[in-house]
Amino acid sequence: MPRDSFYEYFRNLDHCFIAAYEWKAYDLCAAMLRAGRQGSDWPAGLRVSLSVLLEFVAEQPHTATALIVEGGGAASITGPIHASVLKRLARALDSARRQPGSRHSAPPLTADLMVGAINNTLHGLLVKGESARAPDLLGDYTYLIMLAFFGEDMAYREKDAAEGGA
Repeated sequence: MPRDSFYEYFRNLDHCFIAAYEWKAYDLCAAMLRAGRQGSDWPAGLRVSLSVLLEFVAEQPHTATALIVEGGGAASITGPIHASVLKRLARALDSARRQPGSRHSAPPLTADLMVGAINNTLHGLLVKGESARAPDLLGDYTYLIMLAFFGEDMAYREKDAAEGGA
C-alpha cells in the first residue's frame, strides 16, 4: 500500500494497530459467543466457546500474541478494548448464575476472576511459545468454571465431557 493510501485510512501506525486490534478482538469474542449459544445446554455451550478460543490460540499464535500479550497490557493503547472484550465475556459467563442447578450464591466477581485467569494462563503460554498446548486446557478450564458455578459433581462430569470422556 503506498504511503499516501495508508494515511487516507489511518492517522498513524498506532491508529492502524488499534483498528486491527479492535476488529480481531471483537471478531473473536463474537465467534466465541456465537458458538456458545449453539450448545445443547449451558455447559456444552461453555465447552464449545472455550474450544473456539483455545483453537484460535493454538492455530494463530501470532495474532493471539498481539491480542493477549501485546494489546492486553494496561499501558497498551488497546488496553481499553481488551478490557471491554474481557468484560463482555465475563458477562456471558456470569449467565451461569441464572442456569438450572447453579449455585446462585456465586458472586458476580466470579466470572471476572475466571476470565482473568484464562487470559493470564494463555498469556503465559504465548510468552513461553507454547501456544500449541492451549487446547489441552479445555478440561481444566471447564472444571474450574463449572466448580465455581455448579459444584464439584457437575464440574467433574463436564471436565470428562470436555476431555472426550462423555
